[in-house]
Amino acid sequence: KPRNEKNKANQFELNYITELKEGKNIQGITRQIGKKIIGYYPIETNEMCMKCHGNYETDINKKTALKINELYPTDKAVGYSPNQIRGIWVVEMDKK
Repeated sequence: KPRNEKNKANQFELNYITELKEGKNIQGITRQIGKKIIGYYPIETNEMCMKCHGNYETDINKKTALKINELYPTDKAVGYSPNQIRGIWVVEMDKK
């Protein structure tokens, strides 16, 4: 559920997120693609995350909700509870 459509997960990332949600692999992984090393690390929600990724009715204040909707009108990254996998961080590095 991306907040920013430009950061939408590719198929490999979606498969990894599914594994995380199923509890199959809760650690980060890396893989080499060409001359790059790419790291994938789970994002697990906590209470602090709820201020922007929780429920609009109970967790996100009105001012924050207005700003999120202004910046990300197609936002889907809400409705989470603490201790859920929200997605992954993807870090790309040169293999030097």
